[in-house]
Amino acid sequence: MAALWLAIQRKVRVARQQSWIVLALFPIAWLAIALAALLILIVPFRRMAPWLGRNHGAVALTPLGDKQTDARALHIAKAMAIAARNAPFRSDCLPQALAAVFLCMLARIPTALHLGVATDMAGAKRRLDAHAWVQSGQVNVTGDANSPKRFGAVACFVRT
Repeated sequence: MAALWLAIQRKVRVARQQSWIVLALFPIAWLAIALAALLILIVPFRRMAPWLGRNHGAVALTPLGDKQTDARALHIAKAMAIAARNAPFRSDCLPQALAAVFLCMLARIPTALHLGVATDMAGAKRRLDAHAWVQSGQVNVTGDANSPKRFGAVACFVRT
């Protein structure tokens, strides 16, 4: 019981540190991630791809944004991160990226969804890691600043 109380206190403390915009976006981001996770299960990616924007192939592009666009993208990024941490369903990089593209589309923010891979050559086992991240201007909406450095882009869907 004490652990539950501490968890609730921590969540309230985090909520108090957020702006009202991020708090308002949180339930929308949470539902968008849930829908994206469901779509990944039932819809083939080739059916979702046209909705994501134009595929520019294996390049890393980022649409430019102004200060207002970057500020809106940052609010969405914060809401997405909080929603993903509090989701009882699949909320790894791909559902987050799909949900971020949807939320940015609603907010009229240009985005670039990147699908990338990184190879881990350490040790005897070779491992291929896949990752998805969304960028808009100066803002990493999902993923982190190291995503473009660590992962080589194999597809880039730009939606303007």
